Amino acid sequence: MEAIIPISLFIAIVYTFKLYWDYKIRKMAIEKGMTKELQDVLKLTSLPVSDNVPASLKWGLVLTAIGAGGFLGLNMPGYSEEFTLALMILFAGIALVIYYFIASRLSKKQA
Repeated sequence: MEAIIPISLFIAIVYTFKLYWDYKIRKMAIEKGMTKELQDVLKLTSLPVSDNVPASLKWGLVLTAIGAGGFLGLNMPGYSEEFTLALMILFAGIALVIYYFIASRLSKKQA
């Protein structure tokens, strides 16, 4: 539980820097009177949520599978660290295979 505080603090600091950087870029673009260039800069700094879906899906599947593998490995009656690590790697591989099939189906649907 103690690890949540530094992790959330790190995430908050990174997010604050991102917001400040976006603000600074927009302010500079508006001061120079760029309209078309402003739109291009804004497109570069902020991707639509739909563009991030495949990457978020992949990492969500992988991290959930690693967590499930660790949980199952730690709660097995004959607990061993090697077995837990093997389960985590196996589940991560299975998650990547599942992601491959989902991503290929999504790419066919978009084409």
